[in-house]
Amino acid sequence: MNAIFVTIGTQEPFNRLVQAIDQWAASTREIQIYAQIGDATYAPRNMAFSKFLEPDRYAELINQCDLIVSHAGMGSILTAMEYSKPIIIMPRDHRRAEHNNDHQLGTARHFEGSRGIYVAYSREMLYRYLDQRERLQAPNLKPTQSRLELVTFVQNFIGVPDTRDVVSADSDVS
Repeated sequence: MNAIFVTIGTQEPFNRLVQAIDQWAASTREIQIYAQIGDATYAPRNMAFSKFLEPDRYAELINQCDLIVSHAGMGSILTAMEYSKPIIIMPRDHRRAEHNNDHQLGTARHFEGSRGIYVAYSREMLYRYLDQRERLQAPNLKPTQSRLELVTFVQNFIGVPDTRDVVSADSDVS
């Protein structure tokens, strides 16, 4: 495994995940890591990053990576499923002011145990999955068209840009 793409979405900073990946990256220079860090105030020192990505660049990085590390956002999970990329998700914690509620915790619990979706509730769990990255399997389910339409509807309703439009343009969605 040579490339990891980290994405934390566009709504809130997620310094805890960005900092954890950056510190892990310091010990693993042979792996190419690129992170989309949004409004994180932590500036990575050991991996390439940008705050936000244009949809074309986002799609390019998804295509090139072997593993996705993300917050527990539905768009990221569906993209991983669509592209058959293993994904490690770390839910934002409302108690740490990483989000305005704990819906990502519910999302993580829902997907926990699903093939190809690995839930890390802590830095230690994240590092354990990263150290075992060669053994992580890709999801074997593709999102249905109705699920993709629901996600698009919700993203449009809350004003989040839908990067899946570009990512899924060439995909076979069943």
